[in-house]
Formats: sequence, C-alpha cells, structure tokens
Amino acid sequence: MRVTIAGMNACPGRENDSPLTPESICAAYARISRSPLSVEQLRRRAAQDMARSRLFNEKILFHLGHRSVAEHAVFNVDLVDISRLAVEAVEHSRLVSYTEKSQRYVRLGEGFLIPREAREAGLSRRFAALCRDQHDFYQQIVCRIAAKRSGQKAKEDARYVLGLATTTQLGMTINARALGMMLARLAHHELHECRHLAQMMQRLVSNLAPSVIQELSPPAEEAVNGESPRSPFQTESNTTPTLLWHTPHAEEVLATSLAFAQGTHSFAQLHQDHGSVNLETVGARYRRQCDRLPRAFENIHFAFELVVSASCFAQLKRHRMATILAQPYDTALGITVPPLVIETGIEQAFLEIASRAEAMAKEVAEIHPASSSYALLNAHRRRVLLVINARAMGNMAALRLDPLAQWDIRYQVTSMIREVFKKLPMIAQAMGMESSEYSSEAAPQTDE
Repeated sequence: MRVTIAGMNACPGRENDSPLTPESICAAYARISRSPLSVEQLRRRAAQDMARSRLFNEKILFHLGHRSVAEHAVFNVDLVDISRLAVEAVEHSRLVSYTEKSQRYVRLGEGFLIPREAREAGLSRRFAALCRDQHDFYQQIVCRIAAKRSGQKAKEDARYVLGLATTTQLGMTINARALGMMLARLAHHELHECRHLAQMMQRLVSNLAPSVIQELSPPAEEAVNGESPRSPFQTESNTTPTLLWHTPHAEEVLATSLAFAQGTHSFAQLHQDHGSVNLETVGARYRRQCDRLPRAFENIHFAFELVVSASCFAQLKRHRMATILAQPYDTALGITVPPLVIETGIEQAFLEIASRAEAMAKEVAEIHPASSSYALLNAHRRRVLLVINARAMGNMAALRLDPLAQWDIRYQVTSMIREVFKKLPMIAQAMGMESSEYSSEAAPQTDE
C-alpha cells in the first residue's frame, strides 16, 4: 500500500508575502467573522506567523468546536495498492471526491493483497494461490468473451470472478474536517489494512498541517459486523429491489412543495389546494432531464431493500446523496453470474472458483470473521437498505438508465423505477419517466 499527498490548497506568496498553506488559510478564514480587517490582510498575517496560526486553529477547531473551519484545508491523496474491500471502507465517507481505477474499463494484471489476518492464520500460501487462480481465470474469461464481443464487454463481465482482495488505486480530494472523521473511523476498523491506512494518512497530513487534524473517537454506529459467511453455496436469490416504504401522500406533498417554491402562501394554505400543480405537466417538463429536477423533489423519499453483487455495490455507493446501509457479504444470498459468462459456456468453472472462494472465506472467518470477505468475489452479494429522495433518484436514473450504463446497476435502477410506478405512478411521471418503459419485468442482461 502506498499513500501520497499529491497536492493541497496552497500557493506562493505575492511580492513580500509569505506563502499560503492549508493551515494559514484556515486561520485567516476563521478570523473573518470576528475581525474588521480585510480577508487579504487576514491571510497575510496568518501566513507570516504560522506558530500563532497553528495555536489559533487548534483553539478554534478542537477547543471551541468550530470544526467547519477545517473544511477550508483541502488535500489531494493518492491511494495505491489498496484492496477493493478497503476501498469500500474508505468510500463510506460521503463528503469526499473519489476517482478510482475502473475494473470495467481497465484490464487488470495480477495484483492482490494477502491480509494480515490470513497470514496470522497460516493461510498465506493457499490464499495467494486462490487469488492467482482468480486472476488466471479472469484472463481466460476476457479472451473468451472478447473473441465474440467487444473488449470492454469482456472486462466488464470478467471482473466478477476477481476477489475483494484485488488491489486498485484511487485519487481522493478531501477537506480536513472530512479527513479527521474518516481517520477516526478507519483507525478503529476491524480490518488491519484500514487501521494501517489511517496511520499512514494521519502521519503524512500531520507533517504538513498538524493544526487541522486531530484523531476523533469513532461513532458507535460504525462498528463492523463480524458475522461469518453462511452456507450452503447457491447461485439463485431474489435480487429484485423491494420498495419498503415511501413518503405518505407523496403526490400531495410534491405538488404542494412545488407550489410553495413558486408562491408566497404558507405550506398549509397551499396544501389545501395541492391540485393547483399538475404533476403530469411537471413530468413533461423534466422528461429525460432527471438530473435537473428542482429541489422540491427532495421532500419525497423512498426506501428500498436490494440484494446486490460487490460489482454493483461499487457503483451504487457512488450515489452519496442517499442513505446506504449495507450488511456484510453473505454467501447465502448466492452470486451474480454475468450473462456473457453463461453465454460462452464457462459458467461451471466460474462456480467452482466461487465455491473455492467461499471455502477460504469460511476458514478465515474461524480466525477473524470481519476479514473473511477478502476471499469472496465481485460476484458475491450483500443486502442493502437504500433510502433516497426523488431528486437524487432522478439523478441516479439519468446516469444508470443510459444504454451505456453497466447492466447490473441498470437492472437494479430499472427495477426500482418500476416499483415506484406500481405504488406512485404520478410521482414517477413527475420525475420524467415514461410508464411504457417499465411495463414488463426487467432482466439482468448485457447489451448486444
């Protein structure tokens, strides 16, 4: 694993000024609310006396509790040779920008991590052999599918056989407040890799900007569930999303919210005449522009339960304007076998690799339950509770219903939209959806 601070918000001083750093910027901006000086003067003074600025930052951020000031310090961080499982822990933080090497577009070599927990259990050699076999089979799948379809389709479906111990790289842009919360969570994570990552980032940032980072106590709800994978191995499970609940009287709430944003009357007054806003007209206005829905749509919420593969979850978690609660990977939920794997006649070999992965996960679980998922594949599944508002769902639909979207996530989103149409047809139409496109059951299939 390698961690590098690739950049931060700093710039050289002008004329005789001292250079600006994340710490001096924070100290200057923290004084704006209480000083008559101009912001240019505040920045100059903060940069000229860094010792005083650091003491001021520590007082404001950690003694007085005004931690929003730390958001003015921004860092660009390279994370290299980090496992896919650890990436999920990192990207649990929502107020951060990530760009990750995509297994959908990049043909991978043989890069994987043997977790310390497996090494301590004496499983290093067998774990490495399993990972090498996964990567060898990945290359076979790529070649078999590419002979009939495009190279991208080959990589897209072949990745389902790779384990969550496969390494990747990503670039991360994060402010100091979000970084402090991320470090507190990772520093108390059950996976050694995550704790080690927290130590590395903490050390690097503390060397550059010690006054804006302080280790925090981890939130109680962030504890990792240590359940071990269940058996028996199976490939079938209900993967159709279920709409659990939604905002009561959603049509009335949306119509009234839209009227409120455009009028001058109270919400109660408008609610008595909610029919004044025609949702069908609204839908015609926003049809095929789901990413431009007005903020009033945020007053409508849906709660879905999904069963998704690791590959699908990697895309789902990108939608950070939602509440995503994910259970541990569970072998009892089966696996997602890509259609092109079935079409090319290598499904049985795929299942054998998955079965071996589950056997290894079971052995690791006997020593360290939380680490067992390292052995599982991108094809393995987990159960997810997704609570999302209609505006964010419109954004999701605009991205994931595109014909070029990956088939797994497209199936999930298509099914969610169908569920909304069943329960709240007027809301779906107001979001700009065409009912004719969701009249039949969706099927997880690839593009021709």
